[in-house]
Amino acid sequence: MANFRLGSGWMVVAALFFALMGLFVKLGAEYFSSTELVFWRTLIGVLALGCAALWRRERFATPLLRYHLQRGVIGYASLLMSFYAIAHLPLATASTLTYTSPMFLALLSVVLLREKLPARAMMGLALGFVGVVLLLRPTLSGEVLVCRSDGAGVGFSGRLVLSACARAGQARRGGMAGCVLFRADFQRGRLAVDVF
Repeated sequence: MANFRLGSGWMVVAALFFALMGLFVKLGAEYFSSTELVFWRTLIGVLALGCAALWRRERFATPLLRYHLQRGVIGYASLLMSFYAIAHLPLATASTLTYTSPMFLALLSVVLLREKLPARAMMGLALGFVGVVLLLRPTLSGEVLVCRSDGAGVGFSGRLVLSACARAGQARRGGMAGCVLFRADFQRGRLAVDVF
């Protein structure tokens, strides 16, 4: 029970940092481009995690370089789209689009990993996408459509990262152990080490 409370507490802290990140990106977008914001956010993360890895004497060599590079490129594109959406859309709209990520995960698991979803799950997935469309009340005006597409791309590309890691795990020893992600997820306000 203590671990449950501790986990719940960290979720509250993560939500706070996620909200602060969105706020600071929105404020910073007045002075910097989305690319510059991504650069500084990434540089700080690389320095912090690189120092931690060196202090712990972690090795940076990997037999799965292709998958790590793929994950890095997709993660960069996802972060860039996220910051662009936050800068050009109302913060609530950009956040709503970012939270479509689980729906894209389910969709990509069917398309890329050939998983079978029950009919009820597919119906729920379709209803989820319809709900997001209704909530956002889409318009076809130029810049807003581009921003909303970028925001939806955040959810999509964020799950491509996990799919790349899943494929890396399947390529190594036939299982899901093979992709270790050291990440500072400021969008959700947490530091994490994921092993896939």
